[in-house]
Amino acid sequence: MGRKGVATTWFESRETLDEALLFLHPAIIEAGATIQIDGEWPRLYANRDELTRLFQNLIGNAVKYRAAGQAPELAIVAERVGNDWRVAVRDHGIGIAPGQIGRLFQVFQRLQARTKYEGVGVGLALCRKIVEHHGGRIWAESAGGGEGCVFTFMLPIQSP
Repeated sequence: MGRKGVATTWFESRETLDEALLFLHPAIIEAGATIQIDGEWPRLYANRDELTRLFQNLIGNAVKYRAAGQAPELAIVAERVGNDWRVAVRDHGIGIAPGQIGRLFQVFQRLQARTKYEGVGVGLALCRKIVEHHGGRIWAESAGGGEGCVFTFMLPIQSP
């Protein structure tokens, strides 16, 4: 991620979301997840593969980190804010203690036991790297355990 020489091109941003959903389709079906998508999906000049990976990680986490026996409910909303594009991925999952949010985007930082949820703690660090590589920022919000999360990122929109 973020290597020099990696191709950036113009593409429809919604295509990266759709591609991520295609990759995640088996996990989404297995979990019984419902996903609502809304908003504005502009053309971007970016690395298409990296944005697909960004969506895969954010949506994959929202599907994975849920209470046992509860089907995930996600809302993905995109909007233009000035010269930026803001995307929020909201879930109704297990939530995050507000005091732990600062650890989320660091490499190998896990908030949940490995015995309960698979993973090594690099997905959100990778998300941060992708967003920063594109000149944006990413953050998370949660009211605490059982309250779900919202992961939001903003990327600058360049003129074609």
